[in-house]
Amino acid sequence: MFEIKKQFLFWFKASRGYSLPISIVSWIIIFLYTLKFNNGNIFYGVLSLIAIIFTHLGTNLFDDYIDFKNKVPKQKYKSTYIDNKETDLKTIFKMVCFYFSIPVLIGIFFTIKFGYIIPLMSIFVGGLCLIYPKINHIGLGEIVVGTIFGPILFYGVYYVMTNQIYNFEILPLSFCVFIFTIIVLDIHAFMDYDTDIQAKKRTLCTLFKFKQYAYLTICILVLIGYLLTLFLITNKIISNWGFLTFLTIPQAHKLLKSIKKYNPENENEFIINFIMARNLTIAYEILLIFGIIL
Repeated sequence: MFEIKKQFLFWFKASRGYSLPISIVSWIIIFLYTLKFNNGNIFYGVLSLIAIIFTHLGTNLFDDYIDFKNKVPKQKYKSTYIDNKETDLKTIFKMVCFYFSIPVLIGIFFTIKFGYIIPLMSIFVGGLCLIYPKINHIGLGEIVVGTIFGPILFYGVYYVMTNQIYNFEILPLSFCVFIFTIIVLDIHAFMDYDTDIQAKKRTLCTLFKFKQYAYLTICILVLIGYLLTLFLITNKIISNWGFLTFLTIPQAHKLLKSIKKYNPENENEFIINFIMARNLTIAYEILLIFGIIL
């Protein structure tokens, strides 16, 4: 029993399971929206969550697998388990296959239940996940992940819960999640800026010649996120309770100040800033839920 727990904790950490709250809270938003306005199927919604979790973990680990295989320089704490020979590339690849097998099986079930729309969505998302490590090296990785956890996740969950695909109010709602997901990833990339430049790895940050421009982009993304929320409220897509999301503005300001003075040599600072970014997105999305359910 102890060995099972040890293995679970090892792979959870290696797969960056600490980032799961971002996709889970995104799922909660569309799950509750669909329940309230469309009386969606709860069981199918929960099945979609399981698929989302394993897709998320698989994509994280597969991205690292490609980087390890290609010997791409990474933050030291990300490769500790490889450096210490706690596992190897072959085992990592097997674990990636296991992760992806779960959403594949769930996708087959939904295909039998709902028809061709599901395999089309699955092929599209699966393709993005498989080519994500390559896309991540040309500066579009953050956009792809934001799209998966924003519009694609929202419409996928909505479809399996209602067997309907057309709902245009979901799009601007999903864009808020899209923006705040990109913010987390862009802050992560911003702190990796120097090593990514060294490895000639392109991210949304390294597309800019100067680091200060990358920082300015993050600030603009934060501003866009709150302006989009205002759009949702003024267009009655969510209630005035959505203004609660503005309570996270001081949190966003503190985060922006922290990453501006970030020291790449400080490993703890990297983790603290990432947790702050993750917590900002989670807090924002939880408060956004009040605009949906109230």
